[in-house]
Amino acid sequence: MKFVDIKNDADKHNWTQAELDAYDYVLMREQDDKGRITKVQKDFGRKLIKRGFSNEDIAEDTGLNIEQIAQLRNGE
Repeated sequence: MKFVDIKNDADKHNWTQAELDAYDYVLMREQDDKGRITKVQKDFGRKLIKRGFSNEDIAEDTGLNIEQIAQLRNGE
């Protein structure tokens, strides 16, 4: 855990309920956005697999790592 994270956690003890709720909402949105990006990356990776691209090319074009691409190739 980074110092900034620890400081932010400590600062939250002085926050109002509305501030805590807003903070939690932002964290949930960030997580949703990350999930959406990953889904788009995986969908694009599957298309590239069907077109016969190599794992290295798919990794370069999608940002997925080789292990994630192998999982896509195995239908996961």
